[in-house]
Amino acid sequence: MLQSVDSTTHPVDVVMYHYVRPLEQTAFPRIKGLHADAFERQLDWLTANTRIITMDEFLVMLDTGQTAQEPTSLLTFDDGLRDHVEVVMPALLRRGLTGAFYVPSAPIVNHELLDVHRIQFILASIDADDADQVAAILDACRPAMLEHLAPGRLAELQNEAQASRFDTPDVILIKRLLQRELPRHVRRELTAELFARFVTSDESAFAGELYLDMSDLQAMVDAGMHIGSHADTHEWLTFLDEQEQERELRTCLALLESVGSADRWTMAYPYGDHDDVTLAITERLSCAAAFTTKVGGAQTATDMRLTLPRYDTNDFPQ
Repeated sequence: MLQSVDSTTHPVDVVMYHYVRPLEQTAFPRIKGLHADAFERQLDWLTANTRIITMDEFLVMLDTGQTAQEPTSLLTFDDGLRDHVEVVMPALLRRGLTGAFYVPSAPIVNHELLDVHRIQFILASIDADDADQVAAILDACRPAMLEHLAPGRLAELQNEAQASRFDTPDVILIKRLLQRELPRHVRRELTAELFARFVTSDESAFAGELYLDMSDLQAMVDAGMHIGSHADTHEWLTFLDEQEQERELRTCLALLESVGSADRWTMAYPYGDHDDVTLAITERLSCAAAFTTKVGGAQTATDMRLTLPRYDTNDFPQ
């Protein structure tokens, strides 16, 4: 991070956040997030050591091929969480900063709890280092694995799970099964069953507390925050056909239009996942920039604007 291309130019370090909350004061202190105090410290460090730019400034750099002449960062926040209006925005405004917030539309428009967050809170409700508790989740998935996974696919997934930056192999396997590998209707049934078992049976109330609503979005726009697309239901886009991918993007774009954020809209791909089909759709819909989860600084003069890299908050001092 913060490595210059040469002696006079720098990449833009795009920093990615998700949960930002006073973790020990919440019902789920194990959720993989950034403590609110650590966020404040990190903002102080970034402010002291980098120039934090707005999305408008970043897009001008992409348009012109301009490079940063000093260490430069851009702050991005994924998933449309209430944390972002209650914790993040006040901290930014106190410093005269703005951020780019990438929201999935289904939770905001339909008050729908997404599978990705069901899974995260299921895992936050157990001790991921407790083999018996992790095994209980895998055991619940086993009948579906036997019925729906192709021969040899489980072994492939177990092998792939060794490469994660932040999770144990078993946790990565659970995430892959429940995020993408099993048929969608099976995944939804399993995550609903496990969520009711380990978290709560009142999904509606939980979703109401977890996500931003339309008034929150409008308040963020009015405060100068950039609102971008995180698709509709936070699916792995490459596991969808072209029609499904386009529906995911167009549905969220309609939400951006409703809050006045569709002009020069930007996107963060869910899980960073995209393919040539995704790129063709984003280009056809005139997306101004799109972010992946590939780790690195954004080279504004050379990087493709629809496949921009980002750093995780954990890559910077806290």
